Amino acid sequence: MSRLHDALEELSHDAPRPTPHPELWHHGRRLRRRDRIVSAGLVLVMVLLVGGLATLVTGPPVRVGPAGDVVPEGAVPVAIEDVPDHVTEPTDSDLVVGPVSVAFVSGNDLPVVVGATDGRYRVLDLPGWQDDSVLAVSPSGQRLAWLSATGRQSLDPALSVLTTATGQVQTTRLVLGAGLRPSAASWSPDGTRIAWLGDLAGSRGSGGGAVFGVVEVADTLTETPANPSQRGLVGVAVAEDGSLALGTQSGGLLLDADTRDPRLLPRTDGFPGHFSPSGDVLALETRVPAQESSTVQVATGKQWRHAFPADTFDASTSRPVGWLDDRLQLLLVTSEEDLASELVVTTPEVEATSTWRSDIGTVDPVAASSLTVAVDLLPDPDASSTQDLTHDFGGPDWPMSAETRSGLMVGGGLLLAALLLTAYVLWRRTRRLG
Repeated sequence: MSRLHDALEELSHDAPRPTPHPELWHHGRRLRRRDRIVSAGLVLVMVLLVGGLATLVTGPPVRVGPAGDVVPEGAVPVAIEDVPDHVTEPTDSDLVVGPVSVAFVSGNDLPVVVGATDGRYRVLDLPGWQDDSVLAVSPSGQRLAWLSATGRQSLDPALSVLTTATGQVQTTRLVLGAGLRPSAASWSPDGTRIAWLGDLAGSRGSGGGAVFGVVEVADTLTETPANPSQRGLVGVAVAEDGSLALGTQSGGLLLDADTRDPRLLPRTDGFPGHFSPSGDVLALETRVPAQESSTVQVATGKQWRHAFPADTFDASTSRPVGWLDDRLQLLLVTSEEDLASELVVTTPEVEATSTWRSDIGTVDPVAASSLTVAVDLLPDPDASSTQDLTHDFGGPDWPMSAETRSGLMVGGGLLLAALLLTAYVLWRRTRRLG
């Protein structure tokens, strides 16, 4: 064995050494370096992809982040959107939400608020909320009220008020002896009272009917006795002094409805919207499409009409959402043709100093049907037509739908399989070269 070894070693000394071409040698080294870089990159991508998929599948639901920059003094968003269909559960159980600019009920019957300072959309987990509850934000944006129907455990409906700065919820039970189908809730201009309206459902020993009342809002809630009515009622408004206005299904308007001697205006252009801060005039909600808004003078019953300027709106309905002061009202105007809704600032009638400001903000048709606005957050309009009365926070960032999440998981899995196959091929090639 040693002789063979010695012979081979002697032969190797005499054999010529291989001398590959320098260019071929450098080319091979470049290939090896490239394969190592590609392999390392693939490993890094796979690690990130696997981590992302794991977070997507097992991580907590994404919260709806702030839509844009922060406005410390608060503002109403220039565009108000509905909640996506796939958002079917509340996103926020923490009720310390700070000032609210707008509130509405989503297409999935969920309570939605938009933060006044950050434009963040929140779907709140409000105690006692039901699918047919109604929602209203106070003019200051500091309180949020909702009227809930009969619960499964109680025959007493309830009106609740959230203080948005502290998360405190106050609730007063409406002892009606019957169930309730809520239809409206409306704040007074100073935010000290909230009027509510509904229909009795299956009352004990009676055939039902409309019922309404007022709750004073302070450190505690003080409820006035509920008032039943045999009239069909549509819409309610309350003034700062507690005066009530109610609309009738026949097209009439009941003023001083809180007294023993209410005044009936048998024919008006619409239903109660909101009282002005002084209580002298009442903006009306028009449900028959027209090209004008309407307001009634409380003391005389006289109606004022403000025709829409030419080339602004076709036949539309208008719904008052509050007053900026005793002269300027904020309307939500919805076109009959395309159902587009827009916020408008106007005066009750056309005169030398009348105001008309459109293009203030747009509202999704679904959100528009229940929209309430913290009107105190709108600045006092100046004489210019370019003043921004609302703020562009940008669009909300909603959590992904289950379908989108599943699609990403499938696509990510396919990409991961392709990367693994590529990595395996490169590894085999490296082994052959090595």
